[in-house]
Amino acid sequence: MTAGGKQFKGFESVHFDAYEKRKWSSNRFNLERMAVREQAEALMAEGVDSLGDAATNLAVQSTQDHPTIFNGKCVDSQWVFVARAGDEFKRISPLLKHMRTGHPGAEDQSIQHLELTLSLCVTHSAVELALHLHTNAHLDRKNLRQRLESSTEQAEFLSLLSALPSALKVRIGDQEAVAASEFTAEQLSAWSQALESVCDLDIKTEFLRDDALVNGEEFVSVASSLLQALLPVYRYIAWTAENDHVEGEGHLNEREQRNKASEESQSAGKISHAASNPLPRDNKWSYRPQWSPNEESRKSEAPQVMTPSARARRRKEEIQRAEREQRAKAQEAAAKENDNRQQRRPPPSRAPRPNG
Repeated sequence: MTAGGKQFKGFESVHFDAYEKRKWSSNRFNLERMAVREQAEALMAEGVDSLGDAATNLAVQSTQDHPTIFNGKCVDSQWVFVARAGDEFKRISPLLKHMRTGHPGAEDQSIQHLELTLSLCVTHSAVELALHLHTNAHLDRKNLRQRLESSTEQAEFLSLLSALPSALKVRIGDQEAVAASEFTAEQLSAWSQALESVCDLDIKTEFLRDDALVNGEEFVSVASSLLQALLPVYRYIAWTAENDHVEGEGHLNEREQRNKASEESQSAGKISHAASNPLPRDNKWSYRPQWSPNEESRKSEAPQVMTPSARARRRKEEIQRAEREQRAKAQEAAAKENDNRQQRRPPPSRAPRPNG
């Protein structure tokens, strides 16, 4: 299976070396990091494909592999994650924004921070596979918090954790990780309370760079089995219309109705304005825009900005008009002078006509 024409071949030493500290902010190593991203995307794409229909509405995404303002011009790792597909993410974006309003990090726009993810992270020292619940993923965190209010739900969640492979461990912030399969009700209570605090929550496992598993194609089956094991936990936590414990769907429906009412009101206002202010049409074939009286007056009052060539043409026309007026005045003056001379000239004398 491929992603973008690439097939996962394994992570080699050169892939991990792409994240040496001296390379974090340098564009000279973009190609090295790009190679890691392509391998990680291929791995996760094959893992998602192995899930079949269970991965409906999920898509593989990745963080940028080069320094930008969005990552603080520092690339110390490569994240590739499975999360809500584009259409679903777009649909619930207003709800995500609503949930993070007033919380620290509300301006954070990193997709992998806004929602629950199944993630792969490559650093200089290791590869990490995890279910990652970032501190700014307020919608999914609140959904889980509300769901765990019930003792029945707590028991169901503990049952899901106990079924996870022993390699997966639960971590709260920087606290020591605990094997998910050995997670207790008391620890779950602490985990639930941590949902209200500023810390990440993870269920993860880690493979060091010198682990033979990560160096070959067989790592695909390892990653696929871990994703398959974590998917039920992801479905339990992630907010959906069917897994709604925060009345989120009601918020989306209410917002949609408000937007629809606003659009209808604006449309009705435009129709009413057009009906009460019909615009005259002298020539139905005219291509010129029809201006209302107010718009016409504003148009005529608006300052006219002329280009240099237009100013030159106007100046030339003014000079020609002045010359024509001057010639006309000169001709008029010459005509008057000629009339005056004719009036001052004495009448011609006539010679006497001889008799006979």
